[in-house]
Amino acid sequence: MAKFKMTIDQVLQGDFQIKDLNLLLVFQVNCPGCFIHALPLAEHLHHTYGNRLNVLGLSTAFEDFDLNTADYTQCLLETGEVVGATRLYFQHHGQRSYTVPITFPVAFDQVGDAAELFDDNDVEHVCHLTPSFPPMDDATQARARARIKQVLQRLSPTAYTFHVNQLQGTPSWILFDGDFTILAQWFGHKAETEVSKIINHVLEPVAIIPPYT
Repeated sequence: MAKFKMTIDQVLQGDFQIKDLNLLLVFQVNCPGCFIHALPLAEHLHHTYGNRLNVLGLSTAFEDFDLNTADYTQCLLETGEVVGATRLYFQHHGQRSYTVPITFPVAFDQVGDAAELFDDNDVEHVCHLTPSFPPMDDATQARARARIKQVLQRLSPTAYTFHVNQLQGTPSWILFDGDFTILAQWFGHKAETEVSKIINHVLEPVAIIPPYT
């Protein structure tokens, strides 16, 4: 099963530790959709599941690097201040700030120059995210590695966790265990009932009843 790779620059709030079952919300502060659905849902799940599920937030940046920063994320956590397109959205709806509490642990992604962030192990990780890679012959794999390395190194500035896992955008959700094995992953909005079904399937797997003998 696929593994999730994560490197953080700093913890902004709470005890950001990996536990037996983790649900990570990857978001940007300049992302209205993250505030409309994802952050409120993460907060609700944090309270609903308690110690059974370790809800975490990772603030990242794949665009608008002047707005999607650790400093603006810290302001959000401390005062509810929002920026950019998110601020415009809330102003349009008569709000000056984000008022839903964020009480789960939050960290900021490792952001920097691609040449310094990514190494050959990261290139290999990205390669194996593509199911067609393992069956390739050696020469084809070598060409694929070279292309991926070239693409990764063109991304500057860049965010490590976002790009090494080839996330589609924000909000992105990753459900993984204590060994970073990915149990479920999705991009964008899912209804609470659907998310709860995914989580409950992991927490309470259907018992296999032996045949009657």
